[in-house]
Amino acid sequence: MIPRHRASHDFQLLTDKVRQLENEVRKKREAEMRILALNSELESRVKSRTMELEQSYQEIRHTARELESAIGQRERAEAYLKQLLRASPVGICVINQSGIIEELNETLAILFGYTECELIGECVELLLTERHRQGHPELRRGFVATGGVRVTLTPEGVRGRRKDGSEFPVLISLSSAVLQGDAITIAAVFDRTEHQEIEDARRQTERQLAHASGMAEVATGVLHNIGNTINSINICAETARTGLRSSTLELLERFVALLESQGGDASALQRFLALEGPDLKVAKSLSIVTNQLKQERSTVCTELQSLQAHLRQVITIISSQQEFAHSMGAIEEIQLGPFLDKAIYLSIPSMNGAPIQVRRAYDGKARVLTDPHKLMTILVNLLSNARHALAARSTDDRTIGIEIFSVCEDRLVFCITDNGRGIERGLLDRIFQHGFTTRAGGEGFGLHVSATAAIELGGTLTAESDGEGSGARFTLTLPTRLLTAATEPAEHPGSWNA
Repeated sequence: MIPRHRASHDFQLLTDKVRQLENEVRKKREAEMRILALNSELESRVKSRTMELEQSYQEIRHTARELESAIGQRERAEAYLKQLLRASPVGICVINQSGIIEELNETLAILFGYTECELIGECVELLLTERHRQGHPELRRGFVATGGVRVTLTPEGVRGRRKDGSEFPVLISLSSAVLQGDAITIAAVFDRTEHQEIEDARRQTERQLAHASGMAEVATGVLHNIGNTINSINICAETARTGLRSSTLELLERFVALLESQGGDASALQRFLALEGPDLKVAKSLSIVTNQLKQERSTVCTELQSLQAHLRQVITIISSQQEFAHSMGAIEEIQLGPFLDKAIYLSIPSMNGAPIQVRRAYDGKARVLTDPHKLMTILVNLLSNARHALAARSTDDRTIGIEIFSVCEDRLVFCITDNGRGIERGLLDRIFQHGFTTRAGGEGFGLHVSATAAIELGGTLTAESDGEGSGARFTLTLPTRLLTAATEPAEHPGSWNA
């Protein structure tokens, strides 16, 4: 038989075991519940993630389709642009920041005499002339730094260089852009050879028109002066004709008839000439007739001398015009005094009988080397313009000033001033434009021709005025110098009355 205390001990152990088993079962169940919860949560997460992945997959497929479409469009656009680039009649090239040609069309390659492969990877300065290569990299970097600025280079002086070394005029249009993060420059190059030929022909035509206009202006002055002289000739001829018409030859004829009535009897003629008293008037009439005939002869001789002088004046005017017409384009040494006298003579006749005061401030003995025709054209136009500007002034206050002086050693300045109607300030910028005039009946060509002739001589022509009623000042500056000059040019006031 088992002792009670031992049985109690075993029961207690059994009870502890049962309780331990119960705790383990409870913990296991709790663990199973947690596992089930975690499994459920995991399944939920997996399901959610699966849905997210499915959505992302659909988005990726949509994005991929869009990328495929964009790539296709870009490829088509690139192919289209390359086709346009190759078909363009204008030479085009793409240049990177280092000045290397990355892309170009066949037109550009042919324009410069290269193949496309020969230019790809080459520096763009290869296409420039020697004198433009040195400073071009700095200009190129400065252009790229501006970013997005479009510039069209001026045609004057810009020339390209072909593979064979020949040069030709070009017009270059530049624009900058950013491609895949890199700055590039797109250059469009136009061959200006044909345009240059047309431009040269236009300028030649302008020069011919300027010459014709200058000759016309001189001829107009010549015809005006000849017209004045012919009027004087007509007056002389009319005076002589009137004198002859009222001649005392009629009295002489009556006296001769009276003598003839006495017959051939010498004694009768002697008695007739010795008459006294009332018949004495015959002898007095003979004396009067003689005196009047002397006076008429003197008058006719004077008018004939004046007529000859006027004819010589016509010959001088025509000779002056022919002299400058024949000297077109020739560089000659001229003396200022006689040269200015001819310009004044051709351009400043009297106005309604009122003289124009011409004040000179230059050394008349000085000589200059220039084209006399172009200089005469300019001076005649300027002096004629000054003469017309004086039309509104009173007859006793019309003045034109001519001043000539040197600036530095190789610049000669001609200043033509007048106290005429002046020029509005707002019109000074247009005064040399072709066809612009402020004078009624004017053609707007004289000052334009003068400015063009000044440029052809390598000089400038400017106009100044303080407004209406304040006169005007035209300044001609030429690249020449006085060959002999007075130390202090004295002013020589004078007047001109043709």
